[in-house]
Amino acid sequence: MITVDATLLQRPVVGADPQVLRYLTDYAERLLSQLPAAERTLPIDERVRRAVEKGVLEGDFEPETVARTLAMSTRTMQRHLAAAGLSFQEILDNVRRATALRLLREPAATIHEVAFVLGYGDVPSFYRAFRRWTGQTPAEIRKALRSA
Repeated sequence: MITVDATLLQRPVVGADPQVLRYLTDYAERLLSQLPAAERTLPIDERVRRAVEKGVLEGDFEPETVARTLAMSTRTMQRHLAAAGLSFQEILDNVRRATALRLLREPAATIHEVAFVLGYGDVPSFYRAFRRWTGQTPAEIRKALRSA
């Protein structure tokens, strides 16, 4: 870890170009304006959840990717989530749990395939996470869902 004296952060950047700053600020504002208004007004947890759901479908739900989708830095996203009393991992686990339950209803999807779709490198890791979320194994839930 690098520690920097806060007074150093107040010093001007040598070689800073105000024209580049204006260009980058305009670019960021254009990107934000392209987001649907409804998306911009949603609470941060809902915006992150939607981005994670999309990421799960596309196979990339790393915090950096999700934050980039929301036009913010990873640290800013984490700060906003913390202010709302949440964490990225909580949202990811909730999305994974809901997706797993939905996929386990599909008879054609194997437990191995569900684990892979959710980003688990092996089935035992998925089983442990699933048991932590639900108190049951995926096979037990699948059996209960089929009999219901």
